[in-house]
Amino acid sequence: MKPHMFLTPSATTARVAAILAPLLLTACASSEFEAVKAIGAAEVSSVRISEILVEVDTSRPNQELMRELKSNLRRATSVCATGTVPYRMEVRVLDFEDQNVGQSIMVGDAIELKGRVELTEVATDRSAGDYYIEQSFYWGGLIGAAMMSDAEKSLSREFASSVCEDVFGKSWDPEG
Repeated sequence: MKPHMFLTPSATTARVAAILAPLLLTACASSEFEAVKAIGAAEVSSVRISEILVEVDTSRPNQELMRELKSNLRRATSVCATGTVPYRMEVRVLDFEDQNVGQSIMVGDAIELKGRVELTEVATDRSAGDYYIEQSFYWGGLIGAAMMSDAEKSLSREFASSVCEDVFGKSWDPEG
């Protein structure tokens, strides 16, 4: 007589959970910052951002990304660039990748924002700093797809936070 293999309800639940877990959530975030031309340490403390220009230089125009990025940069720099000398911040978005929901659920997907930030002293029109910033998030599964659904907002917050931390040496909490 052959022994029968019985699965208890808890064993079945555990196996189903093990199979479905990767479909529910997988996540990874990365950030890259490079100072192409760094503003001097003495000068950076005098910077006050008086004007922000955002240009989306991608194959597909994205007005929402422009609005979100400009809004978050305005909020962030009002906290971290508190000097007295007016500077213009020019941001050129080089690449923006939104999510593919179906792909996110099945195998995962990434959202990505790459751009250049140039700081120019307004009075002299002198370029004082030039930076490359890249923010990306890889998420997978049902929860990941939901969390990536507002790529313009989340990536622009992280981009602005990177400007504060990496250029001005100050932190900015987008929720605060």
